[in-house]
Amino acid sequence: MEGSEGLRIVDQHALHERRIYEELLHRFESAEGEDQRLLIPEVVELGAADQAILLAHADDLKVLGLDLEAFGGTSVCLRSLPLVLSRISPEAVVHDLLAILKEDARDLEHDELIKSTVAGLACRAAVKFNDLLPEAEIAELLRWSREHPDSRNCPHGRPVAVSISLRELEDQFQRKK
Repeated sequence: MEGSEGLRIVDQHALHERRIYEELLHRFESAEGEDQRLLIPEVVELGAADQAILLAHADDLKVLGLDLEAFGGTSVCLRSLPLVLSRISPEAVVHDLLAILKEDARDLEHDELIKSTVAGLACRAAVKFNDLLPEAEIAELLRWSREHPDSRNCPHGRPVAVSISLRELEDQFQRKK
């Protein structure tokens, strides 16, 4: 984006990831948000240990909009997910959740585990490098960025944008000395 100060280059993945992270965290803290009820619930076969890990966190996941329950001996059934995760297949959501929980569940306190889970889901649900977004989505992301100027980094710490001042550009093109 061009501005009076210079150029601002936005990393669409990092910005989208930050937005999803904020939406999911707000949802967890307020217990408000839109869910997508699955017309056909997703049944995912796991092992007994993996099923136990997911079911141990089922109440917290439900507040995030992920309605998981036991199904049979070692499977789980996903009945709904938050609308902001609709870019990911329901089965992938279950496997991503499991991977995040297996990695972080042992070492983190409850609040930090929730933030880590939300950050992992946000990263997986965000647009990827070279994904083409419709102009309306780009405009919406940029609007959100302007409304949340304190959201300068994705949940993992990467900047959502970098700026290059006019002076830096002039120096690079040897326009002024």
